[in-house]
Amino acid sequence: LCCALNGVLSWQTTMRSPSMRPNYYFGAALSAVGASTLETAEIENSTLKINLKLADIAKRVASATSGRRRVELAMQALNLLSNIEERDSVQYNTLLNVLAKASPAFIYGKMAAEWADDILSEMKSLHDQQVRANAEWYEQKLSPDSQPEAVSGGPPLVRVKPNVRSYVTVMDAYSRVGMTAAAQRVEELLEE
Repeated sequence: LCCALNGVLSWQTTMRSPSMRPNYYFGAALSAVGASTLETAEIENSTLKINLKLADIAKRVASATSGRRRVELAMQALNLLSNIEERDSVQYNTLLNVLAKASPAFIYGKMAAEWADDILSEMKSLHDQQVRANAEWYEQKLSPDSQPEAVSGGPPLVRVKPNVRSYVTVMDAYSRVGMTAAAQRVEELLEE
């Protein structure tokens, strides 16, 4: 218990440090597996691996100097997320960040800001589905005629929930477009 408490206190102290950057943790995870880049990392196919890849793409798109490179990286991120069955908010928010940094570019025939808006809508829809499934599980569990096998395994997880970062990142993507319609969409997002 004492060791666990010290670990938590150490983590909190580190997180409060003004020099702390989110990418530090991704770098530390790569170092832990002895990898210098994502291409050489031998991490099992998991959420961590996907999050690391998306974070690497986000880092590269932020430092890309050409619009073409930003579009290529945004396409990579979209393709990566499309291949994931169980997505979470971290993955969605990282993709939104990539799209905001690529804005006002066109990706697969749509503005990056429009892609970000569509991803935000997908997040809201998926969140509603997951909350509904979770509520149905609890209703079934509390039902007097519930079957034990129907509720075994626990309630379905709610893995996706749009948060302030999600909305702000989509607004950032639209702010880079510089059109009146984009400004109107940002205003609509503020009212949601």
